[in-house]
Amino acid sequence: MNAPSLGSEEVSYSDRISHLHDDLLLRILSFIPTSDAISTSLLSKRWKFLWKMMPTLDLDEDSCRNLGSLRFDEVCCSLLQSHEARVITSLNLKLMTHSNDIDRLLSNIQSILFMRSQSLLIVAALFL
Repeated sequence: MNAPSLGSEEVSYSDRISHLHDDLLLRILSFIPTSDAISTSLLSKRWKFLWKMMPTLDLDEDSCRNLGSLRFDEVCCSLLQSHEARVITSLNLKLMTHSNDIDRLLSNIQSILFMRSQSLLIVAALFL
């Protein structure tokens, strides 16, 4: 396959980041919001399920507004149920409104983590 040329310069495409070890990729993904990390699953087959192994999850209600008819607590629970990491070291929730969904969300999170025999301190911040 010939590399495309741009004027007189030859352009080459190289995917160096996908050759990194999963541990390093997960560390990199831990610095971005979980919704952005999930978006990386579209990059290639190698990245498709990588976000599911992240030990840290940052869920922001504001960034989940464009997910159709699902409420924030439903999005969070769905993500946690499909999450496959052996251990979740950090779960950060950024809530934009105060509602009864918060109690349901925290209860559902506790149930999901209990089924995995995990213990986690949950800190939920309310931003108005």
